[in-house]
Amino acid sequence: MTMGKTTLKSFFKSKSTVAKDIDAYTASIQQLDVDIDQYRKLLNFITIYHGQIAIDKFKRMKAQAYYRMLNMFSIKEIANAHLHATLSHSILELMDQM
Repeated sequence: MTMGKTTLKSFFKSKSTVAKDIDAYTASIQQLDVDIDQYRKLLNFITIYHGQIAIDKFKRMKAQAYYRMLNMFSIKEIANAHLHATLSHSILELMDQM
């Protein structure tokens, strides 16, 4: 439209309307350029945030959950070993009484 070529949209429009459309499209394109720059800044911020803060926090949380699980597993294994020892001791006492 800026080169003066006729399009299907501008075929039945007057020159003043076409000029207004060109101005509106130009303003829209400029606003979209600003929006793209803002999205790039946001993307860079999110990338830096993930790289410096979020990933490390996630790793710490997962490691803490893993350590808690290992601790609970160890406690359960110790309790099971104690029950096994108690049962074995009771069986030996019964054998000695016979």
